Amino acid sequence: VGKVTASLLNVRSWAGVSNPNIKSYPLLAKGNLISVCDSILANDKSEWYYVKIAGKSYGFVSAKCITKA
Repeated sequence: VGKVTASLLNVRSWAGVSNPNIKSYPLLAKGNLISVCDSILANDKSEWYYVKIAGKSYGFVSAKCITKA
């Protein structure tokens, strides 16, 4: 389980800021809880988490904006 620490966090279709937001949950707010499924490195070597949101949607978020609970 992870908790969003940024005020607003984009949920991307793949790891990296150049990828589009997913349509079902394009943004998360500070304090939102998510399930962290995996960790991946983007092309720029930044760490991203593959996450499950609300038990139904999947996407990628920057690891630096999540604290693991």
